[in-house]
Amino acid sequence: MNKTLIFVLMVLLTNGANAAEAGQFLATTKDKTLSDLVKRWAAIDGHFAKWEATIDYPINDAEALNNAARLNQAKNIKTAFVRVAKVMYYEPNVGVPLFACSHDGKVSIVVRSIRQPECNKPLN
Repeated sequence: MNKTLIFVLMVLLTNGANAAEAGQFLATTKDKTLSDLVKRWAAIDGHFAKWEATIDYPINDAEALNNAARLNQAKNIKTAFVRVAKVMYYEPNVGVPLFACSHDGKVSIVVRSIRQPECNKPLN
């Protein structure tokens, strides 16, 4: 009987952790730009983000961005960024598409503009 109770508790805790994980990569009203947003996401896991893109975009409506990118379903920074980048790509007057490379260690993501070198190459 105790083993069954422990198993049920483990399942409930695991499901709760996954639900929390899936909701942590959202835009908030405190995120004024995409670089602010990505840096905050990296900090969730105790990491840093490098915004090396030549341009940054304001976040005028966090809720609209969350809905358009379906960020409530993103379980990690990579998925969240890809969703945001796709939404931005299809926005009128955005200009420069963005791409990101994920890394191990303290820097979890590097964001660059599409006309910049690949992430493993220097900017100059």
